Amino acid sequence: MLALKVPYNQGDGEGLTVHGEMVVPELAGFLLLSFLIQLPLLLFLLTDEHIIRLPLETAVHIIYLVFLASEITAAFFALKVMTRQLTTQFYLKQFEDAGRPWHSMSQGRAAHPGRSGQQEREGS
Repeated sequence: MLALKVPYNQGDGEGLTVHGEMVVPELAGFLLLSFLIQLPLLLFLLTDEHIIRLPLETAVHIIYLVFLASEITAAFFALKVMTRQLTTQFYLKQFEDAGRPWHSMSQGRAAHPGRSGQQEREGS
């Protein structure tokens, strides 16, 4: 089974992060693997009539199915909240950058869209 990183809000405006890294791709990968591989395999093991199953095996698979369904549901809603928050941060960052003059946004990049950073320093 895949390990799930639990996102938390650091409270400093950086959004949902774990140790400074975004967990949206990992959570989306977890959701896809669970939904496309684990769930069909488990449903096949529970519903195929040609497989000889013990009662204990059936009980364990049903419990596993309940846990898997709850994990998929929780991952979907967490991913929905995190992408909404990242979208909001992206748009707010665009508004912050739109109010700044070109030279204050340069910080190692070109201060003018058509000129490289080296050309800026040389003054050409």
